Amino acid sequence: PGSKVFERYANGARFPLSLDEIEDVAVDDFLIDLHSAYSTTADGMGNPLLNNPACRRFFMDFTNGDKKTKILAQADMAYVEEIERQTDLHYRYDMTKGEAKRGLCMKAFTVMLYNLMPRGVARKTAKQHFLSYTGSAKAMHDALHPAGA
Repeated sequence: PGSKVFERYANGARFPLSLDEIEDVAVDDFLIDLHSAYSTTADGMGNPLLNNPACRRFFMDFTNGDKKTKILAQADMAYVEEIERQTDLHYRYDMTKGEAKRGLCMKAFTVMLYNLMPRGVARKTAKQHFLSYTGSAKAMHDALHPAGA
């Protein structure tokens, strides 16, 4: 509840049954919801920020197959680069320098994601998770990180 993905299908749209049926806007909204679900801090306006430990958890859960170790190693280096870029360009993200250092906003996170997993791979992986968790980023996060575990 509260996500654009949930609202779309709660309002009567037929849930997609295959990867090819998932609309691009649904994938975009799902990625936004994932960013929010994994974020552990926020900027001064309440926008979610993904810090490095949360970013590692995201890639550990999001990445499939034998490339997981490689992606995790690359994610650590990419995070440092994106945080530096976001901090240097904080005004473009409507953030203070201090906020920019706390974690990646959605825009910076998207750049990082598509650099680590070329656009087609990241989107296909997102679609697979979308189908597995019926479009719910919260369900994915909660299933992989149960409260109290």
